[in-house]
Amino acid sequence: MSGNSQSQETSTGDYSMGKILNITGGILVAVLLFSSCSESSCTESTVADASALFYTKSPHAALAFDSISVKGIGQISDSMLLNKSKKVKSLSLPLRIKSDTTAFEIRFYRSNSATLDKTDTVRFFHQVRPQYLSPDCGCSVFYHIDSVAYTRHRIDTVKIKQPEITNQNEEHLQILF
Repeated sequence: MSGNSQSQETSTGDYSMGKILNITGGILVAVLLFSSCSESSCTESTVADASALFYTKSPHAALAFDSISVKGIGQISDSMLLNKSKKVKSLSLPLRIKSDTTAFEIRFYRSNSATLDKTDTVRFFHQVRPQYLSPDCGCSVFYHIDSVAYTRHRIDTVKIKQPEITNQNEEHLQILF
């Protein structure tokens, strides 16, 4: 009888080992499935910033500044986007999601100096447009610029070239000096 009981123990042990392997295999498959789902295959940008390029007014030519600082205005903690950056030809300006206005302060410094020359303020009046992109990308916030107000200490004109701000790489504004 002891031979039969050993046989039963062995078969019970084999059954338990097979069950453990099945459970382990199932867990491994589930982990692989979930990890493959969590990797995003999103190739679209979900950030839509206003792009502004600098130009001379006459003749209309691209312009770069030796030293410029740009910061957001009117938020709880105003954000410094550029701090005395050199050879700046354009700006990427994040617009506010929870407001229909966004303002920036642009400081121009004298060439080869830390001395402040002029400061201008640019204020955008815009519509916020949430946009569903895809299951992988989720949502993005797009904008439509209605108008722009600005001071004219150094800036001559701000032109809206493309009022729709999406995740496309486009020139939205021209700032003329």
